[in-house]
Amino acid sequence: MRLKTTFGIILFALGANSAYAQNIESIIKSDPIKMSGNISMNTTSELIEDTTLATDRFYYYLSGGINTQLFGFVNVPFTFSYTNNVLTKNLALPYNRFSIAPNYKKLTVYLGYNSMSFGKYTLSGHDYLGTGALYEGEVWHIEGFCGRMRKAVQPDTLNVEPSYKRFGGGIKIGYQCEFYTVGFDVIKVKDDFNSISFDGYESQFISPKDNIAASLRLKTTLWKKLSLSGEYGVSMLNKYVAQDTTTNRASDVLIETDGEDVCFQAFDVVLNYSLGEHSLGFGYSRIPPNYESLGGYYFAEDEETYTVNFSSLLFNHISVSGDVGLRHDNLDNQKLATDNSVAVNLAASGNITQKLNFNVSYNNNQQYLNLRNKYDELMQTTEFENLDTTEYSRLNNTTNVGLNYMISNSETVSNSISASFMYQTTSDHQRYDTTTANSKIYNGNIGYNLSLIPQKMTASITFGYNRTEMQHQNTDMYTTSVSVNKTLFGQVSGSLSGTYAYTKVDSVKSNVVNGRMSLSYTLKQSHNFSLSLNYINNSQARGNRNRLTMNLGYTYSFDIINREKHRKDDEEQN
Repeated sequence: MRLKTTFGIILFALGANSAYAQNIESIIKSDPIKMSGNISMNTTSELIEDTTLATDRFYYYLSGGINTQLFGFVNVPFTFSYTNNVLTKNLALPYNRFSIAPNYKKLTVYLGYNSMSFGKYTLSGHDYLGTGALYEGEVWHIEGFCGRMRKAVQPDTLNVEPSYKRFGGGIKIGYQCEFYTVGFDVIKVKDDFNSISFDGYESQFISPKDNIAASLRLKTTLWKKLSLSGEYGVSMLNKYVAQDTTTNRASDVLIETDGEDVCFQAFDVVLNYSLGEHSLGFGYSRIPPNYESLGGYYFAEDEETYTVNFSSLLFNHISVSGDVGLRHDNLDNQKLATDNSVAVNLAASGNITQKLNFNVSYNNNQQYLNLRNKYDELMQTTEFENLDTTEYSRLNNTTNVGLNYMISNSETVSNSISASFMYQTTSDHQRYDTTTANSKIYNGNIGYNLSLIPQKMTASITFGYNRTEMQHQNTDMYTTSVSVNKTLFGQVSGSLSGTYAYTKVDSVKSNVVNGRMSLSYTLKQSHNFSLSLNYINNSQARGNRNRLTMNLGYTYSFDIINREKHRKDDEEQN
């Protein structure tokens, strides 16, 4: 309660003075209410059949965004999403959510589900349910939040990771002038020990935590084109809050001292010099082993890096950028071996000729993404599947090459050939698995695209190959895809696509046929109706599986003002 009360007072203080700045004359002349936005409803009916299973499933999804403007000076945007899909209800970060963010001039207040980012070592895009505020002035930048960052998930919930209820809050203050920019932020996050109970082995993998983290940032110009920037962060973490905390020490206000306390310090500094279309910089960063802040889902750790970064425009049509650095781990000398490597992040794009352009990139930096393989994408029938975005994988090396050749481009016909290749090595870290699952992914595609402009039709055909090599499983997939999109008449448009895939998972072979059809109709620019059918047939030695999914959707877009007031104004003018 102390945490929520303290940050509630701070957020209230941020908005207390805005009520005195209203312009009465502009209020009288403005429309009392203006509303615009859209509301959507999608229903999914699904039938799954195979030799052992027949299951009917029906889901609906509601979402929308509505912006209300009051008297011409206060904006109140509101967004929401809701589904009856029970699989999303047991997530620590649920799909069902709402958000309202009224703003006046430089002040915005957030209510409901939102996310914020402070510093790279403290709060990094974490979702929360609660309140927040943002003030963006010409000199000062102030923002803060408080609320629930994770909801409690009991360990007996099937196929869902258990989670303690987690509350947090924080404030960020920045000051900017002609010569420098300085900022400071602090967050406080704590798990509720009594929010879940264990009756098995899970307690050895998850524990209640308490954390306070802060960071300091500085950016300044040293001399003409030479700039200096840096950030220092500290995170004090209690990795296991004791259940029977009976002490009442002053230090416990910041962080519980009974338990397993650790303190992390991380920092980075970058020196940049720019000259026209060219820039060159030098950087240094150090992040200790096991660095953690409860304000983010993942943080880099155990890493010291010396970096040279650059960007340039060559021959007026090819842009190159990247950074190259020396990196090593084992900063506390607790590992048996030290990994010394060259950290590389390179990218180039441009036109080789007027018709041929390219893009190429390579990086071996550690980063975290929501990774889904090609098989999952092929078997997905709706955009609402795989809603849990907290399952991340760490990519260590990624190479991308893309080419596009424009065969012709006229007022009536446009066609092109494109090709792409991707290679990834990944390392997946699971919370309840102490082993590391390494994998390699190869993916290549070549396609032809055609656009008939007077007929309002586009078509494409693509051939692809994907191979995934994991510790205990190898998957090969050959795909052929065809798609056609056309405006049929008036406001009616449709699309038809199909994919055939031959898949081999170790010694198990299967043939997958995926067909999709969709129709869309727009009525009076406000009502949009959509219908889509998706059919998947997965044929393999152990059985034949069919899956048919139908989606019905409706979207209403509106722009409403005070019509009565405008009618009276028109009568007075006449």
